[in-house]
Order: sequence, then structure tokens, then C-alpha cells
Amino acid sequence: MSARPDLLSRLDPTRATSARQPGAVYLLPHVNRLRFKVGWSLHPMQRVRQLPEFQCNDIDLPAAQVAWFHQAQRAHQVERALHRSLAPFRADAGHLGDGRTEWFGMQGIVLARRMISLLPAADGQPCRSRLRPWKRRRTRAKSPSRCPLSRVP
Repeated sequence: MSARPDLLSRLDPTRATSARQPGAVYLLPHVNRLRFKVGWSLHPMQRVRQLPEFQCNDIDLPAAQVAWFHQAQRAHQVERALHRSLAPFRADAGHLGDGRTEWFGMQGIVLARRMISLLPAADGQPCRSRLRPWKRRRTRAKSPSRCPLSRVP
């Protein structure tokens, strides 16, 4: 159950403002094709750059997908629903770093895509969000020699 927007603005004005901005839910396959990450962000590429897997060139960005929602609050709701529904597919990230709890076995990606295609873009709105291929500006990951992770498939 989510808090009322007026209560959010009194507790944390920045959170209430960001909840009204567009937000994205993304599916990021690992290059080993054994697992994928489900996440949400106001700025998906900035978020992805923070992940240890990005620094190790372990994210298959050409295969990644993103769905934009009119409100970040809705994107966060969709991400939470995906995490709950994909719980049987939860996969070990192989590290204790940032984003380690949001990885799932690839057998769950079909369910994730289907859920995103069927969920309304906003409460009470019939239009549905669409997963699109990840489009990004040219960005170089750190060299694998600077990878903060010990190699785990």
C-alpha cells in the first residue's frame, strides 16, 4: 500500500516530486544469459553505470529492454510486482554489491515481459506500457581489470 502524495511531500519533498516524473522499468540480461536484472529508475543509464556488472562489462545492453511510465511511482510499483512474481526464479548475483537482490534466472524473463505488456501504465488507465530495446549513448564501461567483482557466472 502506498503513502498518500500529500504525506510524502511533507516527509520528503524531493521524493514526492520525483514520484510525478517519468520512470522506467528495465530488464538487463547478464552476458552469460543465465540471469537478468529487474530494476527501475528515473535515469536508467545512470543507474546501470552504478552496477558492478556494468563495470565488468557483464551486462548485455543490446539485449536489454526498458518500459517508460508516466510516473516514477508507477514504475516502482511495477518493479515491486515483478520482484514478487519472479521470486521463484530468484538468482544469486554472485556478489554482495549494489543491486545484488534483483537478479532472476532467464527462465523468468518471458513472464517479466508478459507482465509489463499487460500492466496498465497508470492506475485506471487502459493504455499499456511497451518494452522497447535499450537505447543508450555511447558509454564505455571500466576495463575488466578494474572489475570490482570476483568472477562468478
